[in-house]
Amino acid sequence: RTGLPRKATVAGAYHYLPNLTFTAAYQQGLNETFGNSNVPQVSAGMEYLPIPVLPLRAGVAVGGNLGFALGLGLGIDLKYWQLNLGYLNHNMRWFRDAHSVDVALSTQFRF
Repeated sequence: RTGLPRKATVAGAYHYLPNLTFTAAYQQGLNETFGNSNVPQVSAGMEYLPIPVLPLRAGVAVGGNLGFALGLGLGIDLKYWQLNLGYLNHNMRWFRDAHSVDVALSTQFRF
């Protein structure tokens, strides 16, 4: 029998300009189950819309069980449909000798 990971997160966002948003988060693990970590994680990110339907995203995270992570992403955001592509690199070594590299693709239909 294994317990689920528990975390507490405090986050906020600041809409600096109509096309620029900054975010920050603090996450504290409350147990070490299922790969969770008691080491706190602090992260910051931004979303920039040079064209209203093309969000560009970037962020960094320090701490937790990831150490240092860099995330980059872009998307297409139409009124009823959204497509997003994201890249996350742990320990800033890009593709060579990276601790881990994650790529995600998601889509969403809104009604």
